[in-house]
Amino acid sequence: MAMSKLPEVQFDDIMAVNPSKTNGVYEVRVLKKWKAADYLSSGGSSTLELVLIDKNGHKIQASIANDLVAAFDDQIVEGGVYEISFVNVVFNFGFHLPSYHRYKFDFNENSKVVPSSNDLLPTYGLSLISFESVLKRRSHYRNLVDVIGVVTSINHDKDFFPDGSVAESVTFKLNDQRFLGFFVVYCVCS
Repeated sequence: MAMSKLPEVQFDDIMAVNPSKTNGVYEVRVLKKWKAADYLSSGGSSTLELVLIDKNGHKIQASIANDLVAAFDDQIVEGGVYEISFVNVVFNFGFHLPSYHRYKFDFNENSKVVPSSNDLLPTYGLSLISFESVLKRRSHYRNLVDVIGVVTSINHDKDFFPDGSVAESVTFKLNDQRFLGFFVVYCVCS
């Protein structure tokens, strides 16, 4: 007897997010999770903020209002992968913007968060930009930038294996005054 295969779920791309699309299902990894003061409300309440990344490396901010933090805080773990649905899509504005995306997700009482076993989503959301780009920004620029050092060398290598496969890697050396690190990015090519 042949085993029937479950249909593969098609997840929506974060880049296609817009306020008129309310039925999206997104598979994302939580890159960063933190509590932030909600300056728009009185009483010193805080929101839960997230930076999410999808399989294509697209990032988006998500906010969970103070009255929903208790429902979602323990469910969502930084580094975890989830299927998220029934979220509101709103314009991304505020005092700081942890992603360049035009929109962000706002969780509501109907939002669903289901753990996913897909470990293939990117683990890091590093976006490299030049120092010149950082220095050209005006004081009103609201995107968060973290200067982690200067790339001082880049090497591109190919490793050939007996089975005929080729693994390409890019190694770059990152220097700053506190740390000297080597980072390797691998790409398996056929």
